[in-house]
Amino acid sequence: MSLLERREHSKLDLLQKLSLRDFSSTDIDAAIETIAKKDYLSDERFAACRCRYQLNRGYDWLYIANEL
Repeated sequence: MSLLERREHSKLDLLQKLSLRDFSSTDIDAAIETIAKKDYLSDERFAACRCRYQLNRGYDWLYIANEL
């Protein structure tokens, strides 16, 4: 939960970060499913935040779409 307090993450980002911390894949999948059901984790919300951030920094839509 401390990772989600700082900023939005995609499911893939969170999966990669938890894998680096030596959690088992079954525990990671269960945790991600649980927090997604509670709406603490949302790929749509992550994409919206990332778009706003990149737009404010002056990037164009093609760059942002490619990054997402």
